[in-house]
Amino acid sequence: MGTATVFRLTKLLPGLALLLAVALLPGCQMIIGLMMMAQGKPLQPAHFTAKTGKKLTEKNKRVLVLSCADPRALTTHPSLPIDIVQQVSSKLRAHEIKTCDTNEVTRYLESGEVIDKNTDFTALAKEMKADYVILIAFETFATRQENSSGLYRGLSRSNIHVWEMAGTGEKRRLSRIYQKGHDSKYPVHQPIESDYEHPELFQHKFLDLLAEELARHFYDHPPGADIG
Repeated sequence: MGTATVFRLTKLLPGLALLLAVALLPGCQMIIGLMMMAQGKPLQPAHFTAKTGKKLTEKNKRVLVLSCADPRALTTHPSLPIDIVQQVSSKLRAHEIKTCDTNEVTRYLESGEVIDKNTDFTALAKEMKADYVILIAFETFATRQENSSGLYRGLSRSNIHVWEMAGTGEKRRLSRIYQKGHDSKYPVHQPIESDYEHPELFQHKFLDLLAEELARHFYDHPPGADIG
């Protein structure tokens, strides 16, 4: 038997084992097993969809992602709002949710406008042709374990607010339809010693994880994806 043949068989073995396991199941269980193989695991509805009955993936809908942070959170990462807007928008687009131009949003955030959960974003949403506005407001953000400069641990607490454009013509205005708190910790079980990782690399990992968690509120995902 040639090397190429052995390699092909090795690649097929997991699939063959799964087929054999399904074939050994009785009656209805075998049918269910085959259906699961064909369809894959069912997805868990987005929390936003479960609470509002709305899907951001709806055709021709456009989402404006904004972010703000408490001054204490900005001391750890001054560009936190801009980085979160860019990364969360990117992850939403990866799941077929249309977002406003992040370059335009960045220019708005850099303009010095003071924004928070009480800001009326109606004019901005109209200007950017947005149907929904997502605001991620950070209360805390840190990358060091509390009272220990030699240990890394990402910690953040934020609130997610969503408004929907409602009404017609000149009377169209934003109406708040969703609000949820979000806490994040990385790593979950124990911090990382600073000797083992560069601070910028750790911060990059934490921001990527955090953006994924925040974006996941708005698209369907596999069960258990929120764990850890």
